[in-house]
Amino acid sequence: MSKLPDLLRVFDGAHLPQSRNYPQLILITSALSTSSSWLLQHFVRASITNQPGSFYETNRVPQKRPVVFVSFSHDIEFHIQCFRKAGIDLNAFITQKQFIYVDGFTKLFVEAPNEAKSVVYLQSENKLAWLNQILSAIVELKAGDLSPTLIFEGLDILHALGIMTVDEILRFVQDMQEHSGISITSSNSAYRMLTGMSTLAQEQTAYLHALVRRAVAVFSIRPLSTGMAEDVTGTIRITNGGQPCDGRGIVEEGEFHYFLADGNVGGVKVFEKGHR
Repeated sequence: MSKLPDLLRVFDGAHLPQSRNYPQLILITSALSTSSSWLLQHFVRASITNQPGSFYETNRVPQKRPVVFVSFSHDIEFHIQCFRKAGIDLNAFITQKQFIYVDGFTKLFVEAPNEAKSVVYLQSENKLAWLNQILSAIVELKAGDLSPTLIFEGLDILHALGIMTVDEILRFVQDMQEHSGISITSSNSAYRMLTGMSTLAQEQTAYLHALVRRAVAVFSIRPLSTGMAEDVTGTIRITNGGQPCDGRGIVEEGEFHYFLADGNVGGVKVFEKGHR
């Protein structure tokens, strides 16, 4: 093991401090065959529990942050089961008012339940209503000057289904980011590899590039270029985004292998190439 496991243990609220002018954004990109869910789940756990580590150089005191998780690609049961395999009770975080799950996925395919104690369902076709629901969740978890971590999963699905344009999604992210301490957004990057460049592919590529320019760090998850391996799931590359981290821009870049022993954050192993 090398220094990267420290990177994956962090997200303690100190290495990505809230800027005076604008909160910090982390972008996670993945391919169709490499899910980013395990990394999002890591950030949830690390943000709430304040695990030790050092991603960015900082002298600030680490702080725990509650999490507002907005997903357009999974329901809450998917993440509850993954956390359970890792020995973590996500429902306990909800009960302790450390975690709110905003479900935009269910509404896309079936009628969302009217009542749920642990989930906020985006039910209205009015996008302004979505903003208000998410903002209410952020306000509910905000403690003094400490704003919660805001995680978006699968926002690009809204564009692929014709629900929102790229510009609308970017404004949506910006509006919500202004109210959160740290924002994490996942996106599928497979469109960059499409030939012929359809209108959808062009717009998705423009969306991804816009997020890269706004981010302080980019985590790119990819399958192995050599094909399948029994003890390696894929590669994860960490690079700087287009914005400096809190005015300093000191993200330590690198490329590593990772292995998901059981498909979730509890069984992840990250190591330098050539090491196990």
